[in-house]
Formats: sequence, C-alpha cells, structure tokens
Amino acid sequence: MNNEENTQNNINNGSEPVIEVAQDEIKKISTESKKLSMPVAILLAGIIIALAVVVSSGNGNSFKLKNNNGKINVSDIGDTREMEQVTKNDHIKGDLNKAKIAVVEFSDLQCPYCRQIHPVLTKMVETYGTDVAWVYRHFPLESIHPRARISAHGSECAAELAGNDGFWKFIDGIFTYAGTTDPFTDEGLNTFAVNAGVNVDAFKACQTSGKYNDKIDDYLDDASSSGAQGTPDITVVNLKTGEAVHIGADPSILASVIEKMLK
Repeated sequence: MNNEENTQNNINNGSEPVIEVAQDEIKKISTESKKLSMPVAILLAGIIIALAVVVSSGNGNSFKLKNNNGKINVSDIGDTREMEQVTKNDHIKGDLNKAKIAVVEFSDLQCPYCRQIHPVLTKMVETYGTDVAWVYRHFPLESIHPRARISAHGSECAAELAGNDGFWKFIDGIFTYAGTTDPFTDEGLNTFAVNAGVNVDAFKACQTSGKYNDKIDDYLDDASSSGAQGTPDITVVNLKTGEAVHIGADPSILASVIEKMLK
C-alpha cells in the first residue's frame, strides 16, 4: 500500500493523530485570539486542519533530485538550505511590490493533497490582502504522477499565451475540476487552456515543442535545494529581511511563522 492509500485510509477512519494535532493547534490560536481578527483566526484554523490531513501521510512522496545552489538561506530545524529568490518572474498571486511575506509552494498538479491545500492558500491570500503573496513553483513527482510534468508544462504554456492570469486560471481549473473524465489527458489539458483564455492551436503547438522542460527541471533543482521531499511543500519568506523558514506541510508551524513575520 503506498503513502497516498495509507493517508486516505487515515482520513476515512478518522485518524486520531491528525485530529489531535489540529485540535492542539486550534487551542493555541484560540489562546491568542484576542490578538487576531476573526477572519485571520478562522483562516489559520482552516490552514491547520487542511495541513494536518496532508501531514498525516508521514514523509510524503520522496523523489531524489540533483542539488543546486540557491539564493535564499532557508532555516529548517537547525539545517541550512537554499532556495531561489522570489522575483517578478515567479507565478504570483498577490502584489509582490506590496507584500511583506511570500508563501512559496512547491506543488504537483496531479497531487491530491495539493488539491486540498489549493483553496486554503487561495483564501489565505484573500484574507491577508497585500501583506502576503503566494508563489507557485512546480515539483512534478513523475514516478507516481506520470502526467504531472506535461500538466506543469501546460501551465507554463498558458502563462506564455495568456499571462499570469492565464496561468492561475489554468491551475485553478485543474485543482477545482469536478468532472468525471480524466482531466490530465491531452484533451483535458486543452480544455483547461481554452477556459483560461488560451488559443487551443497555440497551446497545442507550445505543448508539442517541450520548450519549458528545462524550466521545470530548474524548479525540481530548486525544490531539492530548499528541502522539499514531497508535495505540497511550503516555505515562508520574509521579503523585507530575507529570512526564510521551510515548514514543509507542518500545521504546527505555518500559522505561527506567518504571524511572526507579519509583526
């Protein structure tokens, strides 16, 4: 039985460790609730619950990658890692010029837990407004998700042909898809592209070219050097000080890191 099957069984059986982690962290938030606005407190509780489900999979999906020198030093329980700087060339939801922190997510478009986290991070950006920017970087785990890379490539084609809005509409479409057919076929990806405002013929030509495979390889290198071992993987970056904390998908750390950096 693989990690995904184990996690699904834990969810279906009401795994106590997951519930206990979430409850403990919600209590911590409740203790300091007077310091937070109600929307932020609710959001943080939501992040904790969603990430508690993700973290219940244990170490997640491992994937061996080559190392690469990065630009940002990342703190990870005493270990020092590196990650590429957040720049305007990233896929960003929010205003990088105004944001105080960036939540950098390494994600896989075929990952079921990334699908669970996606709406939570969307709500996070809405709640914090211009204080937080969400940065999406690819980490396709092809050994278990064979259509992850071609889907990531498709999102890059959408970005080329329809801009940043096209990119986010493309991945939003995948993560919110509720149909019954396989969304990761060529036809399915073509549909997401059209819904994102992309000309389908131009999209097909871009996909056939494979022009963004090197860029995706660079993302894989960056994920490795930043400490990512599975998806989703999150690093919180203070854009003013350069401080970065790699938290993976740990629900006991994310909320406190965000609030500390915003002070």
